[in-house]
Amino acid sequence: WGFLFGGDYEYKKSAEKVFQGRVFPIDAQKVFNQKILAAMGFDLESGRLDESAHPFTEGLHPCDVRLTTRYNEKDLMSALFSTLHEGGHGLYEQGFDPKYFGTPMAEAVSLGMHESQSRLWENQVGRSREFWSFNYPALKVSFPDALSGISLDQFLQTINFVEPSLVRVEADEVTYNLHIILRFELETGLFNGDLHARDLPDAWNKGMANNLGITPTDAASGYMQDVHWSCGLLGYFPTYTLGNLRSAQLFDAALRDMPNLKRDLSEGQLLNLKHWLNEKIHIHGRQFDGDTLMEKATGSKTSVAPFLNYLREKFAA
Repeated sequence: WGFLFGGDYEYKKSAEKVFQGRVFPIDAQKVFNQKILAAMGFDLESGRLDESAHPFTEGLHPCDVRLTTRYNEKDLMSALFSTLHEGGHGLYEQGFDPKYFGTPMAEAVSLGMHESQSRLWENQVGRSREFWSFNYPALKVSFPDALSGISLDQFLQTINFVEPSLVRVEADEVTYNLHIILRFELETGLFNGDLHARDLPDAWNKGMANNLGITPTDAASGYMQDVHWSCGLLGYFPTYTLGNLRSAQLFDAALRDMPNLKRDLSEGQLLNLKHWLNEKIHIHGRQFDGDTLMEKATGSKTSVAPFLNYLREKFAA
């Protein structure tokens, strides 16, 4: 059973200002991304990273997991965070016991659980000061000209910039779920008959104004921006918010179980977290439903509280 996951990577417009006119050679990006995957514990002998128009992960077997990303020499963040995101998916697929291949024990619980793995590595790890206090010097060595004069603090502010935006895949951690709430409300209306398809554009624009205080000027940045509805993937969007909630809850539990986790990240040691996720989530396959698995891993069923606490602590400054 192979998974195809469209990535949700939050490249901020602020980054364009900081990196404006700077070039990040694609060959160097490829080398750096491979190093990050290896540090995460993704087995490059049992998987690979290639290039595609839209990043995705496909798990054919625990020993054959394919990741893709996309590169832009003027855009360092796109490939970097898509690699972290898809790497989280890939670790889940590689975390199954191969002897159970072909059974539910070698399958993910749900898309919501799968997204928790990708979002944890992309956000809780990949946008943290601890991760970059170790990796930013190596990034500057890889791109000495492009990152010249950009401090660690400037870099962190860029990758964590918060600003309401029209496009979901460019949304920051604070505003992202407001995009999902809008889509869920519209889908609910379409299903129960309160909303007709012909009224969707106007309902979308009003929802954006209510949720984020901005209004699209065209369909491409409005109700036509996602492929999910045209592909028939109705009901898919909430899995992203479930993933966000669970990623924060899992990371919070990992911090309790491993008090030195942040120190590990600041020293470039990512394998302890990978092994914790293997033990708590991956190896169980579909033995339990999502909430039961979360309760076993964290002590409680899926909750919004750890995510809100994470946002408050991170962005209050």
